[in-house]
Amino acid sequence: MPLPQYGPADHPQQQHRPARFDHGPGEVGKDVGDLLADWLNTHSATAATELNDLYQSTDTPGNDNALAGYLAVQCPDTSWPSMSAELKENAQLNKKYPFETWGNNWFNAPCYPGNWQFPRSTPEKIDLKPLTSGLLIDETLDAATPFEGSEYIRSIFPKARLLAEPGGTTHADSLFGDLCVDNTIANYLATGYLPPRKAHAKWDITCKPLLEGPVPPKHQPWSPGSALRKPSLTRRSLINAEFLLGL
Repeated sequence: MPLPQYGPADHPQQQHRPARFDHGPGEVGKDVGDLLADWLNTHSATAATELNDLYQSTDTPGNDNALAGYLAVQCPDTSWPSMSAELKENAQLNKKYPFETWGNNWFNAPCYPGNWQFPRSTPEKIDLKPLTSGLLIDETLDAATPFEGSEYIRSIFPKARLLAEPGGTTHADSLFGDLCVDNTIANYLATGYLPPRKAHAKWDITCKPLLEGPVPPKHQPWSPGSALRKPSLTRRSLINAEFLLGL
């Protein structure tokens, strides 16, 4: 399948780098491309150490539990479109959204028919109306989980409040030191308090995002939530908002 290219065009001042960098499963950004390119070109101990440290910060050696757990939930969740259909759709999406399109497709490829050899489930219809309250949290520009999913959950969860962080680019954004977000969560868990729902707005609470997204601690397992990617609004919307539900 076509994959994103990464090379000198991205960093004109570093012409020694490989002509392309094709990435595989997982979160891959320019930092990964830089480190891998350095190691491929130099094979230095420093480059190897830096690349190994980055790997251990996303998952411990020999431990694929995070990805395995993700696929075990996602793949049997419901029927998936054919890979040929997805490739065709992603070829068009990539023209407008090159940052995440092929990485998303690659990450979910084990779930496509022909790759996933286990039974599929029939989605359950979840009625959120009886729930008396809920707090949803999401940033608006996370490439992996489009904000429309959180808006959809809010629309079918009439007593929930959606806290939005306009301009933010992660969905692992709670309890990482943003006092506006963290205090909203703490007050809700301690007292059940939520501000009034804004009937004609897209969300109910606004907080400024942190300047940078949360970074996993070094040598700590990567959180499965950091790579939630869905091929359709139905699957995406059910888990891209963080749920703190009160019965």
